[in-house]
Amino acid sequence: MNHTESVLIIDDEPQLMQLYSKFLSLEGFDVESASGYEGLDLIKEKHFSLVITDMKLPDISGLQVLEKIKNEFPDTELLY
Repeated sequence: MNHTESVLIIDDEPQLMQLYSKFLSLEGFDVESASGYEGLDLIKEKHFSLVITDMKLPDISGLQVLEKIKNEFPDTELLY
């Protein structure tokens, strides 16, 4: 069985999310994107191997996103 690694992109810039999503999808990753709080809800529903987050988000700070993910999902890799 082939397992595809999942990546979550948390950002507020649609063009940037689309660029990251396209690149990572072409590399074989399962990619989803969301805003700050939306991303935190999504990670509770699905396991992501990697979360890429912007540090400046309109609804929550990127630092808060990082802290919440590290506390609740310590095996998830983070890139910011």
